[in-house]
Amino acid sequence: MPALPSGTVTFLFSDIEGSPAILRRLGDLSYTRLLSAYRRLVRTVISEGSGIEIDTRGDAFFVVFERARQALASAVALQRAVSTFPWPGETSVRVRVGLHTAEAIATETAYVGLDVHRAARICAAGHGAQILLSQTTYNLINTAAPALGLDLRNLGEHRLKDLQRPERLYQVLHTDLPDVRTPLRSLSVLPNNLPLQMTPFIGRERETADLKQLLTTRRLVTLTGFGGCGKTRLALHVAADVMEEYPDGVWLADLAEVSDPAVVPQVVASALSVREEPGRLLTATLADQLQEKRLLLVLDNCEHVIAACAPLVQSLLAGAPHLRILATSRESLDVPGETIWRVPTLTLPDLQARSASDLLQNEAVRLFAERAVAVQPAFAMNDRTAAVVSQICRRLEGIPLAIELAAAQVRVLTLTEVAARLEDGLRMLPARRRTAPRHQTLQAVMEWSYAQLTEAERTLLRRLSVFTGSFTLQAAEVICAGDGVAPAAVLELLGRLVDKSLVLVDQQTGESRFHLLETVRRYSGEKLRENGEAHAVRRRHADWYLALVRQAEPMLQVSQEWLDRLEADHPNLRGVMDWYRQTEGYEQALTLSTALLRFWLVRGLWAEGRRWLEDALRGAPDAPPALRAKALRAAAAIAQYQADYDHALALCEESLALYRTLGDQKGIAEALSTYGNVLFERGEYPAARGVHEESLAYGRHAGDEWLIGASLLNLASVLMHQGDFDRAQALCQEGLAVFRQAGDRRGVAYALNLLGLIARDQGDFVGARKPFEESLAIQQQLGDKRGIAIALTNLGLLAWELGNDTAAVRLYEEALAIRRELGDRRGVATLLYDLGQVALRQGDEQRATALFSESLVMRHAARNRTGVSQSLEGLARAARRDYQRAAILFGAAAAIQEAVGETRSRSEQIEYERARDEIQAALGEGPFRAAWQVGNTMTLAQAVEYALASGPVVETYPPSPST
Repeated sequence: MPALPSGTVTFLFSDIEGSPAILRRLGDLSYTRLLSAYRRLVRTVISEGSGIEIDTRGDAFFVVFERARQALASAVALQRAVSTFPWPGETSVRVRVGLHTAEAIATETAYVGLDVHRAARICAAGHGAQILLSQTTYNLINTAAPALGLDLRNLGEHRLKDLQRPERLYQVLHTDLPDVRTPLRSLSVLPNNLPLQMTPFIGRERETADLKQLLTTRRLVTLTGFGGCGKTRLALHVAADVMEEYPDGVWLADLAEVSDPAVVPQVVASALSVREEPGRLLTATLADQLQEKRLLLVLDNCEHVIAACAPLVQSLLAGAPHLRILATSRESLDVPGETIWRVPTLTLPDLQARSASDLLQNEAVRLFAERAVAVQPAFAMNDRTAAVVSQICRRLEGIPLAIELAAAQVRVLTLTEVAARLEDGLRMLPARRRTAPRHQTLQAVMEWSYAQLTEAERTLLRRLSVFTGSFTLQAAEVICAGDGVAPAAVLELLGRLVDKSLVLVDQQTGESRFHLLETVRRYSGEKLRENGEAHAVRRRHADWYLALVRQAEPMLQVSQEWLDRLEADHPNLRGVMDWYRQTEGYEQALTLSTALLRFWLVRGLWAEGRRWLEDALRGAPDAPPALRAKALRAAAAIAQYQADYDHALALCEESLALYRTLGDQKGIAEALSTYGNVLFERGEYPAARGVHEESLAYGRHAGDEWLIGASLLNLASVLMHQGDFDRAQALCQEGLAVFRQAGDRRGVAYALNLLGLIARDQGDFVGARKPFEESLAIQQQLGDKRGIAIALTNLGLLAWELGNDTAAVRLYEEALAIRRELGDRRGVATLLYDLGQVALRQGDEQRATALFSESLVMRHAARNRTGVSQSLEGLARAARRDYQRAAILFGAAAAIQEAVGETRSRSEQIEYERARDEIQAALGEGPFRAAWQVGNTMTLAQAVEYALASGPVVETYPPSPST
């Protein structure tokens, strides 16, 4: 091989798209002939273009060019040659090519560094017959492209596997090349929540191939092995590789940060964007939501919560036949059908190998070299250094984490010094007979790495172990400073720990967030306990997050940023509440969980929030009455969301009694407001009206503008449902004025929305449009997704009322996507009913029946009696050719409406009367009344069972975790 080009070079990667399928179709012999012909073709093109072949594996080529234009011309020539070559058996061969230009980091016989991986990932993102360019390559050839007869299409930024920052990609267009417009195979396009990796993945080609094959036939594969062997990284690498095979996505649920097994279902649900349903176990909801999905779920770090993981996995696999699960754990889950796959260490270098080129074929050596270059760009692999690296890798037994920690020392030590200190450190450490040899090696490397730190660095690393999950610099400065670590020194010390690979940093959210690998965190935690610092540092950790939540609480009504911040720190918040419980600090746990009410509700963490609240309430019976009253009201609000209305009312009554004893006017008003909302959702409008009137009176007495405005809108909503539109409109206008005076834009938006509803229900569609549009504009400015969905739904209703079905469906479906994302089952059920209305008017009674039935199931599960009656009426209208059935359903709906005091809007009343009269005329007065009476005497459960008896309900608009 000639000397490798240095300086700025262009890397070219290429491979055949779908080569395994071609192999299966042709068989081994014919495919071998095709591959030989392909390799000759590629090498001819490379040679003519002055390229140098660096590596070839199967059908994949890695080539380097001194000039970007040479690389581009060769890529075009290769695509032309492939497209015109007479392949055997009329086989269609399509090649994808990726180009990336960078400053070369070369050994004597190979290139290393992140840019090589970037070029490979660009190729992997493409499709057959495509040529993709990185931004740097585009910058060099953009002006020359027209002279070459080329156009360059900007494909936007894409997240690529194993790369931290997104890459803007360009597609080369030429008259001789097909114009491929298929979306790229990037993490930005395919549905997933896989994290960006800070470093490229090295080696493990055989393991990756084996696991990918295994996942085609096995539904549960568990990667086992000791900490530091690379289970998580291998699982994420395989998951990213198979993403195209799962149309509903690849989703990671990281359980490392979970201390309470009861939280496991919630973590999985959050990863899948599945929200709780009122009155149902979250496990059952998960199984239902995944029933028809084709997705891969990665459960990472299961070992400490296996008791919760095993039954959940078994339940999900039983209920979702197309689901695949890839788990990582230090021990098996012991679930039927589980395939246990032990992750080996990296292959060790051959003792006979001496040259750098030979040793770089070994994955342990390659890993060390790549990580060393990352921290010390001047690091070079030659025959002498490669021998020392080989010695280090063998001494570390091929353990990935140990190798990475040793490589990080190259920033401050020579290779010889690393090897010598490592040898001495491992020799001097006492053997731990109760652990496996490789556990001893990893423990020894952790001890050795720890010994290399300065005293201040050790102190900071120990204290950082109190964080569960990621943390900010500001948190570290407050919690970890003191007693040997000055606050101003934390940033520098943290940077040193990042350089040594003991702390990882993620900047993709726009804010630097740090975290420790689980193995490092556990080791550092042991050192913290040995040092006697654990209680004091954990106290500071708890105090910091309690103060953070108190600061966030008043902002959670109006700030998406604060909700996102609490989401990022959710693992720490769980850890704090768990620590409070263990140290008998239930009162602080009660304060923390109560302040998080808005977070629990908006993020759909109902069961978890209620569990923390009620557990703290039981543990702190002597907490200050004001705190207990507030916590009881918070628990009631969550119970209301879960449709557990009886329990919600009991909690409200207890909260209200405490507030009355305290004489807290504002508290009384808030408790009454929650009480009235529960009654309203149960359809008890007269009772709800009385409670909201009392809440308004107390709000006025307390002089709280927000409470006054909210009570006015609550009361107006009840009156609207009772048909008292004039009074409802007056109260709503009064509430709007209160919110405008207070500068509360969110309150203004909801008041405008209610004004629009009142106008619509009276048939004033023109008058309704303006407030709906104003409300939508405000909600969009605020970024309030729930408010946006409400406004879109109401504008859809107007479009439907005015006969514009196309606009109605568009608005409904846009709102439905948001409701799905929010996990708002009540809103989803309403929109399914609305879409059924459109289908019915368009004459598609079968589709309308499916939509009404699905909404009925959801409304019945939520115990929404008003919604149930509405869905029953929809089914009656859809079944009006089966006149007797329609009359029974109308009678059942009427009984429910009478019980809850619900009224119809003017347009709904007109449609109802038209359908009822048609059915009555077809059946005759006597038979119609008899059928009506049958339905009218049914219980609610009997009515729902009868309505759904025609067949199973099929979800017409299935929710997707990718939304």
